[in-house]
Amino acid sequence: MDKTIQGLLYEKLLDLIGKIYKLHSDFSTEFSILENVELINLKKKQIRHVTSVSDETELFTINKSFYQLIMGYTERLKKLTYDIELEYDFIEFDLRLRVKQPDSIVNKLKYYRVGKPEQGKIDLNKCLNDLLGFRIIFKQFDHNDEYFKKIGEKISQIYSNRVMIRDSSKLNYKATHVYFYGESNKYFPWELQIWDPDNLTTNDKSHTLHKQEYTKWAEIYKNSSEIS
Repeated sequence: MDKTIQGLLYEKLLDLIGKIYKLHSDFSTEFSILENVELINLKKKQIRHVTSVSDETELFTINKSFYQLIMGYTERLKKLTYDIELEYDFIEFDLRLRVKQPDSIVNKLKYYRVGKPEQGKIDLNKCLNDLLGFRIIFKQFDHNDEYFKKIGEKISQIYSNRVMIRDSSKLNYKATHVYFYGESNKYFPWELQIWDPDNLTTNDKSHTLHKQEYTKWAEIYKNSSEIS
């Protein structure tokens, strides 16, 4: 690909990140007002603080107020997605977006609570970091590309640690993730995944295997409920 065109695409990516950041900030600020709920510090609260599990009965439970918080949040996200037109503004990236489904959220919490060695001693904003997820296809994308490094430097200057970029490639999964944390630790993070079209097949397979791991623990602790 021509370097000039590639450079323009990276500038377009920076523009997209800026628009998602503003969208996240506006939505997060308005959410607590519209829903009349009290947000919690997702960096100080851990999964073990809002869930519990019984080894004897294999009963997994989620704190009722927290469950209601994330359900209210995702319901408002669904309404938001009806009005988002980023896929039309950034058609060159074949942008897709999705709101995480309730069963997927519960299964992920279960996995982090009983399927990982930390047993829930993980900050909530590290587990529930993709309630709204975006994915773009970027031809010939390279996390170590000189253009992308410059974009990363600009993002650090503009947003500091409120937007974080990670090379999330592992085994057959090849992608860079951008996380939007916003100006408060009480905001649920959003995620942007950047994929190269050459990795579509292997990345989809990796996602399937990842979900199967969640499903395994969901089946073991199949009795889930909210508690007050």
